[in-house]
Amino acid sequence: MDTKDLVFRMLAHKFNISYMPVVVTDGMVELMKDFYSREEAWLLVLMPLMPVSAKTVARLQFKNPVKVERMLQDMVNRGLLIEFTDDGVQKFQMAPF
Repeated sequence: MDTKDLVFRMLAHKFNISYMPVVVTDGMVELMKDFYSREEAWLLVLMPLMPVSAKTVARLQFKNPVKVERMLQDMVNRGLLIEFTDDGVQKFQMAPF
């Protein structure tokens, strides 16, 4: 395994535990690379499985909240995340793959 693909393999495993189980193969890892940038993959690997605000994601990962919000919104626009409002707070969750 190429270590530069590790984050994409970790993301594939996260999908495996979060929704319907999928077999994590080299093909699945390649699919992750087609849909997500390396930075997006790390953001999702470290993001909680439960719905969470961009501010919380940024705080947990020591990242700029504005940049995190922009990244999450971009993934929503591409259909890779689910966005909704909970008690007036915008929250994000990984979309089923």
